[in-house]
Amino acid sequence: MTEAEKMELFIRLRAQGVSYNKISAEIGVSKPTLIKWAREFEAEVSNRRSMEMEELAEKYHLQKAQKMQTYGKHLESIRAELESRLEDGALEELPTRELFKLFIDYMDRLEEMREPLTLTVNENPMDQLDTFMERTTFNPS
Repeated sequence: MTEAEKMELFIRLRAQGVSYNKISAEIGVSKPTLIKWAREFEAEVSNRRSMEMEELAEKYHLQKAQKMQTYGKHLESIRAELESRLEDGALEELPTRELFKLFIDYMDRLEEMREPLTLTVNENPMDQLDTFMERTTFNPS
């Protein structure tokens, strides 16, 4: 493994939170050298850690969105079944009371997953005007 490859692996492993001792054993570089690299590549490690955290957040959000879609589909199926039972008066394998409990359970699950709507408001509207004015050039013709 070249020195550059070792440094890249060091950055990746430190961003993942791996200890100096484990990195030293894995790439064959002394702990004092790794500490020196940590100071030298502090920004790179921090950036890599931030990117990995962003990837995890994105993965979590996608998984959460998929679960919400699945719960929503199930909820619609349960709602349709409840409505058909009310119309037909027929009871299938699952008692209506249990189906209704399931409906409520799915509604609760969806509500728990719902994220509050948060809007960011610039506290000083003049800052927005200043930014707009800086980006806009007035060219009288």
